[in-house]
Amino acid sequence: MTWCKKCGSTQNQVKSGKTSAGSQRMYCKQCRTVYTPIKKCYDKDIKILACQLYLSGKSFRQVGKKFNVDGNTVSMWVQKFSSNF
Repeated sequence: MTWCKKCGSTQNQVKSGKTSAGSQRMYCKQCRTVYTPIKKCYDKDIKILACQLYLSGKSFRQVGKKFNVDGNTVSMWVQKFSSNF
């Protein structure tokens, strides 16, 4: 769910093209502002805990459900975590 940076509204948000870098642009019908949504960032501790759960035998999907993220995201976290060792 996206929210407007200017008025904070989560309703009446529609897609409004893309930036030159390829990021999705959004338009707030309430305050008539065009903006780029903020990218989701997850705390490093959550990523490490998710990796530990996966290594303890849980599936990517099970770990993802616990942290409310997609299983593919958990898979990427595990790959990045394992490449550091």
